[in-house]
Amino acid sequence: MPESDLNRQLQQSKQQKSRNNRVADQYARYLERAITAISTSSTDTQLVTKITQIHTDRDKIDHQRQLLLKLETKTCARYQELEKSVDRSKRHLVRRSIVEMDKTTGKPQNILQQRTELLDQKIRTLENCIKLVEEETPIVPEGNGAKTNGVAFR
Repeated sequence: MPESDLNRQLQQSKQQKSRNNRVADQYARYLERAITAISTSSTDTQLVTKITQIHTDRDKIDHQRQLLLKLETKTCARYQELEKSVDRSKRHLVRRSIVEMDKTTGKPQNILQQRTELLDQKIRTLENCIKLVEEETPIVPEGNGAKTNGVAFR
């Protein structure tokens, strides 16, 4: 009996193998048809085109974002350089007494205009004095007793 059992098991194994091969062939044909159908139709579908476009646009956006970050970094660096330059210029102007910083607002004030006006006023006063001396008219009325070193102004 053991030999007949072995033969029977061998026959069953061969039959099982044959059935499995047929099923595997069916699945292989089904898979081949599915792949062919997908490959021919998927490249033409609007959905795949849209997905591809989305990925392309996303890559472009990422690239632009990286460029913007680089530009932002450069802009920040340039802004800091500009602030340093402005501060140096303010300090230089203050040192040269061209500008004074307002203590209440902290803003620079041009004192050259004030100095120019003061000098102009002094020049006009001197011109007027020279004119009066040339005309020999007293600068100070004599009634007030204005004398310098015993000499009266006339």
